[in-house]
Amino acid sequence: MTPERHPLRLERKIFMAEEEKKTSVYLTYSEEEKKELEALNAGYRDFLSRCKTERESVQEAVHQAEAAGYRDLAGLIESGERLQPGDKVYAVNMKKAVVLFQIGEAPLADGMNILGAHIDTCSLDVKQNPLYEDGGLAYLDTHYYGGIKKYQWTALPLALHGVVVKKDGTVVDICIGESEDDPVFCVTDLLIHLSQEQMKKTGAKVVEGEDLDILVGNYPLKKEDKESVKAGVLALIEQKYGFAEEDFQSAELRLVPAGKARELGFDRSMTLAYGQDDRVCAYTSLRAMLENTSTRRTSCCLLVDKEEIGSVGATGMQSRFFENTVAELMRLVSGTESDLALRRCLANCKMLSSDVSSAYDALYASAYDKKNVAYLGRGMVFNKFTGARGKSGSNDANAEYLGELRRILEAKGVRYQLAELGKVDLGGGGHDLGQLGRDGDGIRVLTRVEFRDLGIRIPVRHLGIHPGQRGLDRRLDPGIVQPVIGIQRDDVIGGAHRLALKAQLRGFGLAGGQKERHPDQSCACHRLVLSGGFQRRAPLVEKIPGCQ
Repeated sequence: MTPERHPLRLERKIFMAEEEKKTSVYLTYSEEEKKELEALNAGYRDFLSRCKTERESVQEAVHQAEAAGYRDLAGLIESGERLQPGDKVYAVNMKKAVVLFQIGEAPLADGMNILGAHIDTCSLDVKQNPLYEDGGLAYLDTHYYGGIKKYQWTALPLALHGVVVKKDGTVVDICIGESEDDPVFCVTDLLIHLSQEQMKKTGAKVVEGEDLDILVGNYPLKKEDKESVKAGVLALIEQKYGFAEEDFQSAELRLVPAGKARELGFDRSMTLAYGQDDRVCAYTSLRAMLENTSTRRTSCCLLVDKEEIGSVGATGMQSRFFENTVAELMRLVSGTESDLALRRCLANCKMLSSDVSSAYDALYASAYDKKNVAYLGRGMVFNKFTGARGKSGSNDANAEYLGELRRILEAKGVRYQLAELGKVDLGGGGHDLGQLGRDGDGIRVLTRVEFRDLGIRIPVRHLGIHPGQRGLDRRLDPGIVQPVIGIQRDDVIGGAHRLALKAQLRGFGLAGGQKERHPDQSCACHRLVLSGGFQRRAPLVEKIPGCQ
């Protein structure tokens, strides 16, 4: 037996290899890479500080895209200008979702490389008739958005972001509480001396949803008026911002934690900020896309809304925005308007769906399976599957895909981890693009990733260093989060003509007879009829009687 084959030596080598995986990737960076990382993190903190809503995120993404040479697809559709390899375009959906494309050399029917993330984050949304006065105090009534720990929103400086649209169509942009000379707002809490009964409640009941109202004023306008404080607030609003009480009915206003993103720790190795779920992945995906050079396959970056509540609505991934935009793109690239060509393009795509995962925190060790948890600073994280408890709502990557991905990463010297969100029975979570191509949903899962095709200039391992947060994440957990790449399950193409891009880009699943907007009609009176529910056959578009 040679010395190299001695069992003890082999065991030691294996042990040392495993220990190497547990070390921080910081230790593997050159000085040049560290500088690049710090520059990337500085841009990320700036993005977090300025983009606290999906509208602000889209606005910033478009600004950066146009600076990088991207053009608005809407104008090209109107002019009919043909697109060539190397051309860069973007499309916006109702100012709350955006998709970017860089045209590659290969035909679009061969598929695209897609980076996906969501830009919505949990918040307190102002109701349509919110302003009221009680006991000499003025409040705004709210409805919380997404999954939150309600008690964490009390006694916290909050800023008001959003838009107010008046009846004449005038849009008033609102951002109050971010400048040093701005006022802030808060949800009040009960004095500790009076909270004996409150403290007996469970965490979910300490603060009720209807009690998350925002304190906005105390100064009376006239002492003889019954609601003088409310009147004073309205007078200030009209004077400074130019809208009246009735304009709240057509407003999108939300309360978010006030203040800038900050470096965390003596060593400044982490970032503390609101909204890192999922802007950490949105920002890195955007930067990778903008710094992309020429590529064989068309590249795509998809940043979407409504993930926190199931990817529903006109701006979530249940809408047909992405599919319809790809169809328009194919017409301008190749002149193709075939539905089959579109299906082939989607079926041949490859995707990284990015969201955050929980990293190990010793203060809450009982929540994790230490063998299957991510550790901060040890490389980017891949979740083979998501879902809650018995893999409910799960997307599960094929072993073949995972094996290929491992080969690519290790060939490029990229540090990575495989993890789950937490212990099995504690619950879990998913992500907006995480269920693309579920069984029978009508689209082949976007599998396999080839970094050479993505053309990412930023070292991929940098993605695993992006600091997570302790405190305010999507659910405002006291846990630490960091980027995770969701891996999708390889599936067969079926139901090829299903035209409803379902929850979280799950695919094209409509139950038989379910009412939906027809993708080629603005009329809500059309519905998609699927004979036999989830059978693999083309749907019939049926016009409802009485529709004009």
